[in-house]
Amino acid sequence: MRTDLSAWRKGPAGIHIPTRPDLISEAVLGHRLSGEPIRAIRGGAQRGIYTVEFTNKAATAAMADFDYFEIDAAADKPVEIVAIFIGQETQEGDANEDWSRWAILRFSGGTFTSGGEVSTTPRPLDPSDGAASGAYEAFNANGGAASSSGTTVRLHSDTFNLRTGLQVIFPPEMRHKVDGAAQSAMVVRHESTLDATTNFSGTLYVREL
Repeated sequence: MRTDLSAWRKGPAGIHIPTRPDLISEAVLGHRLSGEPIRAIRGGAQRGIYTVEFTNKAATAAMADFDYFEIDAAADKPVEIVAIFIGQETQEGDANEDWSRWAILRFSGGTFTSGGEVSTTPRPLDPSDGAASGAYEAFNANGGAASSSGTTVRLHSDTFNLRTGLQVIFPPEMRHKVDGAAQSAMVVRHESTLDATTNFSGTLYVREL
């Protein structure tokens, strides 16, 4: 969390007091036994949300594993995944019913080797936000799978129906994070063989912390 002191004034005993209510946000610290959330008020503006996207990229049955998205956080600037949307425009009708396995993986330590994606410039949802700090890649026609000689942790494993697509929005307490340490990265990966060549489009929403 970054605090913009220009939006605060110094009060008694040198305590900074916020002057802009829009910079005040709630943090959910946990839940009581009754299910009621335990909240705390915090101040300061956080970095905004950025999108990373690709459009109409073909994946063939021969490709097997490949990465839809790759996140390489800047040093000491963690990144969390807010939402993932993936769809296709090729396989239609009952005869082409197909399911796809996908996962979120985090790498740390050792040597990280990027996959075959294309470097992509993240776009801020709020045009007043600055440029993103991390490096991001998105799937292309020659996309491959990233790897690491260090530790690989599977954070999320799931499937989705190619006809209906994948739409997932993670609540704050369930967002997957990569911490920005050296050789750390995180990917959203396709892990199953397609029945036929399929053209995908997708958008990854991230927040830099």
